[in-house]
Amino acid sequence: MKRISLLLSFTVLVLAACSQTPAPEPAVLDAPANFEAVPGEASISLSWDAVTDADSYVLEKSTDGATFSELQNTPGTSYADAEVVAGIEYTYRVFAKNAQTESDKVTTTASLIASTCGPLAQEAEDGELNGAFVIETDVADGNASGGKYVHIPDNDKPGTVKDSMTAPDPDNYVSFCFKVDTAGDYMIKTFVAGNDDSDDSFWVIVDDNKIITYTFSDIIRRTPNPFPAFTEDYVKDQGVGDVTLTLAAGEHVIRFHHRESDSRLDKLELELKAAN
Repeated sequence: MKRISLLLSFTVLVLAACSQTPAPEPAVLDAPANFEAVPGEASISLSWDAVTDADSYVLEKSTDGATFSELQNTPGTSYADAEVVAGIEYTYRVFAKNAQTESDKVTTTASLIASTCGPLAQEAEDGELNGAFVIETDVADGNASGGKYVHIPDNDKPGTVKDSMTAPDPDNYVSFCFKVDTAGDYMIKTFVAGNDDSDDSFWVIVDDNKIITYTFSDIIRRTPNPFPAFTEDYVKDQGVGDVTLTLAAGEHVIRFHHRESDSRLDKLELELKAAN
């Protein structure tokens, strides 16, 4: 009888053990959708869609596409990576996680946008010439930087290019693109010349929204008989007062349009004004 009782007890224990409900598996997290890397000049902006039941997202980064390091563990769905260098393609991957599990990883790549703009100081012959503007070799006068300058020769293409313009000539100009790293107030330093005081002006347009009537006839009053030698000057409006431009960091375009033929431009520079 005792033996039967023990056997029954063992059977009850086995049945009880078999009837226990197993622990539920952790819910599967979806991988973040729409993972994007949008490059700029100085940073890469990353974003992805939120995942249901995710507590946070782990963002990883690689420069070879094989070895990754953690970049950020964030509850948000975006991140701006400023620790980037031009010329390198970066691979990013992200996954969602919570206390129980994590999702599959998704990957994207991006590189910085390379600026085609030049430095703050540029030779005039490196600008983009349009219409009748030409590059001239400075043989006779000899003081042009790099031995060259740009201008529209007097009486060039008679009947198509006037000797003087009362408004910016939309067809004849030389354009310069500058990459500004430091926002602030700038002046446009130039090196200019002309055969005489009737060849001493340009229309200057900044970022398509500021038109300046730049004349440098005052050089004659400052420097005895300076023409046709190139002389340092600053862009003025109507020849009075150096123009100050408040520029944000980024790319800026300055165009010198035809106003008087044979006004000569040697080089130019965006000069940051000293803080008061």
